[in-house]
Amino acid sequence: MLSDWVHGRFTLPEHDLIDCKKGCDPERQATRFGSIGVSASGLCRTSFTCWRRKVSACSRWPRSLCGSEALRLFLNTTKTAERSRFDAVHELGHLVLHRHGGLHGGREVEDQANQFASAFLMPKADVRARLPRVGTLGEIVAAKKRWRVSVAALNYRLHKLGITTDWQYRTFCIRIIQNYKQAEPEGSGCSGSLVVSQ
Repeated sequence: MLSDWVHGRFTLPEHDLIDCKKGCDPERQATRFGSIGVSASGLCRTSFTCWRRKVSACSRWPRSLCGSEALRLFLNTTKTAERSRFDAVHELGHLVLHRHGGLHGGREVEDQANQFASAFLMPKADVRARLPRVGTLGEIVAAKKRWRVSVAALNYRLHKLGITTDWQYRTFCIRIIQNYKQAEPEGSGCSGSLVVSQ
């Protein structure tokens, strides 16, 4: 309601998100998006703490009172800074990839948004240059600070890029749950200071 009131009375910047058609490759679009930089123009970010804890974030393309499209991004402030960053770019992935197909499409749509967020926050070339091989979980914990992501997210990305084996990935997953379920190692601060840009 507040956003609609503001949009109805003031001329705000229009969004300039890439408009992808159905079937876009999440990795390619994230690389393209990251290469031109992220603009927050026309993006209305709202934080919430009253929703169920299972809800991390959501986004949508509603029409504001003045008739222009206002992008809405809602983030749960109870999450870690790393998780909030990933959630924000995950929702950005929905806004970029699924504008024409809706934001609710099951596991495939969520996987695409996750691929977009992973590729955007942890670019393939950079990850491969910095971590061409991994032997211990400690290496992942130390390296995650570069990309300001969770140890779980970097572990997943390394596996998807073929840097770690299936066995390493599963072993690291178990150790992450055992050791870091309650708190993110080498945390980057509170989610209130969210920064999405690379």
